[in-house]
Amino acid sequence: MPQAVSNCWALAIPCDELKTLNKPSAAIWLQRFAWHAAKHGYAAERELALSKLNVLQVKKLVRA
Repeated sequence: MPQAVSNCWALAIPCDELKTLNKPSAAIWLQRFAWHAAKHGYAAERELALSKLNVLQVKKLVRA
């Protein structure tokens, strides 16, 4: 997906570094982005983030 205002998220340098490292987890960052997208009216981006979150959760269940 090409970068656009609707799918970019400006983060402070420390937060960007944590996001890059998936700390505390990729799931937390996806939840935060879904909230951010919803807050700004980007429904499609919110749904994409939630879809990715569901995939992560399924993979976690399969590994368990």
